[in-house]
Amino acid sequence: MTEKRQRATAFGDYLKELREATGRSLRAVAPEVGVSFPHLGRIERGEVRGPPPMTVLSRLAAVYGRPVEEVFERAGIQIQPVAPDEFPTGEEQFRRLMISP
Repeated sequence: MTEKRQRATAFGDYLKELREATGRSLRAVAPEVGVSFPHLGRIERGEVRGPPPMTVLSRLAAVYGRPVEEVFERAGIQIQPVAPDEFPTGEEQFRRLMISP
């Protein structure tokens, strides 16, 4: 089993445990998260390539009452805080937009 598949399976198991701990069904949780219940089931079974979008992860965290950072980390997404003085200036943001693919 590949590392990505193992991570997806572990993340799916984590989500299933959270859902079952709340006593809720896939059909009950899916609308709150903004995905179909079959898709949420595929995520729980580790059948979806890569982590879900950040919006879905954020909603999952809210539905299950878990910190967003925890859910992101379990999904394999590393978030690094940025100090206010490290934010790019308007000119730098414009430059980045102009050279982005």
